[in-house]
Amino acid sequence: MTDDDFLLPNTMRMDILRCTLRYQCSKRWDELASTENAEVRKCSECLREVHLCVDQTSLDAIATNGACIAFLTTSKPEGVRITLGLPAGSRANLQKALDEL
Repeated sequence: MTDDDFLLPNTMRMDILRCTLRYQCSKRWDELASTENAEVRKCSECLREVHLCVDQTSLDAIATNGACIAFLTTSKPEGVRITLGLPAGSRANLQKALDEL
């Protein structure tokens, strides 16, 4: 696990998920502004909300809406980490998200 993980609620269990991203953000979860909802943070750069997805079902549901997401991934050499980005989806959702930037 990375140092991002200590910022998640202690009772939160996250699965390692898979999602194809159109855009992978270089921000870290702990760099985003907290909101009233522990599973949503706000990016100060693009001003979009980023939704923490703890399981594949929530990721799939949020991804179809064109929202930015954060989810647990694993890769070499980083190991397990929280990845942020805009999921691949319909062009309409991508264009809407880009227009809001």
